[in-house]
Amino acid sequence: MFVEKFTNVRPRPKAGIGRSWAPAAGGRHGVRSLALIVLVLAGLGSAPRPGRALDIGLTPAQVYAIWANVNDSLLAVARRVSRDAAWNASLAASAPRPARGKTLDELLERIAGYRAKLDAFRRRGGPAPSERPPAPERATALYLNSAYALNGSVDWLVHQTGPHYLVSRFYRRRDPGNKTLDEVFALVDLAERRLDLILRRAGTSRR
Repeated sequence: MFVEKFTNVRPRPKAGIGRSWAPAAGGRHGVRSLALIVLVLAGLGSAPRPGRALDIGLTPAQVYAIWANVNDSLLAVARRVSRDAAWNASLAASAPRPARGKTLDELLERIAGYRAKLDAFRRRGGPAPSERPPAPERATALYLNSAYALNGSVDWLVHQTGPHYLVSRFYRRRDPGNKTLDEVFALVDLAERRLDLILRRAGTSRR
């Protein structure tokens, strides 16, 4: 049943879905909420019986919300990499490309590729590679890897700017409505294209 939620069929709206586990907006509460989510899911992933993620009703909409925040964080990263206003405006104007028929495994593979590039970028800036979650069942792994991808880019920003940098805007509560794997894949693809351009720019930019 759980894997069926991660298909390209829009689920029927359910009370609380996309809200109960979203980090609270504003200030330190958003960061604390995300940390709580990661801890809870990490516990679920290491639980002895499979399928525990079904208990909290994960859906593609929640993963979509994380990748919307990932993309926001990348635009902030880009502004740290280069002060070229035209380049930054072009990056911000890039849009998701429609995807069709994507599977859960394809999405996990794409996120793994994104995280490998993110780790390469982080090694340039000083911080260690982003954290690796345990190996829970696939849908939980999708959520965990997405959360770690967001934390990876935000951690880079904090490393570059100092501990007083406000990061709560990258943990905004979002209610994107019902989403499919294709729509999540399109946001991951957008993030990877933006990261590719940032990596290329970081190799030549002197700000």
